[in-house]
Amino acid sequence: MSQSWADHVEQEEQDLMVSQYTHWQLVLLLSKNRDNDNFNNRGINISAQCRRQNLEPWLIVDRSMLLQQHNLDHQDTHAPY
Repeated sequence: MSQSWADHVEQEEQDLMVSQYTHWQLVLLLSKNRDNDNFNNRGINISAQCRRQNLEPWLIVDRSMLLQQHNLDHQDTHAPY
């Protein structure tokens, strides 16, 4: 979906001023509703949520080794009765 001219101008202004904002000011700025935002069936602005999520790098966490270690640590080492 293409941006309206107002959204385009606002995006350009934000790009120029991002370095001047604190983290929370930037979160609030990205949370504002825009003309082309999408909302879910509960009225939550999912476009703003995506903008906020893009602020932080996402990491894939592999917990499989922790689970294997946990299982090894808790194996029943006693002989059955």
